[in-house]
Amino acid sequence: MAARPIGSWLAAITWAFPVFAARVGGWVFAFFGAMMLLQFIWTWKAMPETNGVALEDMDLGSAQA
Repeated sequence: MAARPIGSWLAAITWAFPVFAARVGGWVFAFFGAMMLLQFIWTWKAMPETNGVALEDMDLGSAQA
């Protein structure tokens, strides 16, 4: 199920890169690099560390069984 959104996202990036590169030249790498940096910071700050935590001990939030 998750493969479909990932495939759509990759298709969007594959389409966007040449369009951006034609318009802004080499600065397209700076744009995509900045987006990757923002993703890294968000992951670092917003995602909890689960290494060494048992599944039963994790807070699953509002997940319904």
